[in-house]
Amino acid sequence: MDTDSIKVGSYLNGCGWDKGAVAVRFELYGISLCFICAHLTSYSEKINERNVDFKKVNDKILFKDQEISKKIADHDYIFFFGDLNYRINSEDCKVEINCLWDPLNCKTTDLPLKKLHEYDQLTLELRSNQDTIVDSKSVFMMGYREDDKIQKIIPTYMYEIELEQGYSNTGEKNLKWNTTSNPAWCDRVLYKIKKPDEDSSEDKHKLKILRYESVNGYLISDHKPILSTFKIVKENVVLEKKRRKK
Repeated sequence: MDTDSIKVGSYLNGCGWDKGAVAVRFELYGISLCFICAHLTSYSEKINERNVDFKKVNDKILFKDQEISKKIADHDYIFFFGDLNYRINSEDCKVEINCLWDPLNCKTTDLPLKKLHEYDQLTLELRSNQDTIVDSKSVFMMGYREDDKIQKIIPTYMYEIELEQGYSNTGEKNLKWNTTSNPAWCDRVLYKIKKPDEDSSEDKHKLKILRYESVNGYLISDHKPILSTFKIVKENVVLEKKRRKK
C-alpha cells in the first residue's frame, strides 16, 4: 500500500494552501486500485479553478514506494471523491431552488431534482470532457463517470448545523436548509475504469455499483455525507475459489 498527497486551491497568506487531496493505492488479486479524497476550490463562480485543481491532482499525484513509480491513471480502478465543490448554475433554475427550499409551497409533489441536475456544473464538465477530442489537453476528466443515482439524491449542501441534536431520521421534505447559499451537489463519488488493450488476453474486470446515497440525518455539518458501495468481480479469481471448494 502506497500513499501520496498534494496541495491545491488558494494560498492563504501565512497559513498555506486551503485545499488539497490525499491518495492511497494497493493491489488485490492482480487488480490495482487507487482512491483519492479531495477538497477542491469553493464558490459557485470558480469553475475553472476547480477544474485546475482536479487536473493537478490527477497529474501530480505520484506513488514512489515501488520499483516503478505510478500515477493515478496507471490503475485499473480509480475512485475520486470528496467535497469537490461543484455547484448548480442557479441563474437558470431559481424556481426549482425555491421549490427545494420550501416544498410545501411547491406546485408539484416531487422535488425538482432532475431539472436541477441539468444545471449541475460537475455533470456538465463530465459530459463536455467525454465529447472532446481524446488527445486534447483539456480532457482532464476523460473516462470519469458517476452513478445515475445522483439525480435522485437531495443536494448535499448547504444546511443548518445542529450540533446538539447530532443525528435525526428527518424526511427529505423536512430538511433545514441554510438559504444564504444556493443548494448544490458538492459531495460526490466518481470512478474510472482502465480500458484493457484490445490484444490483451487478461480477463476483463466487472464493476457494479451497489448503492449511492446521502446521509440526510447527519446534522453536525452544513454538508450531508455521501456513501457509495462498489463490487468488483474478477472472473478467474471466482473460478479459482470454486476449484478449491471441490
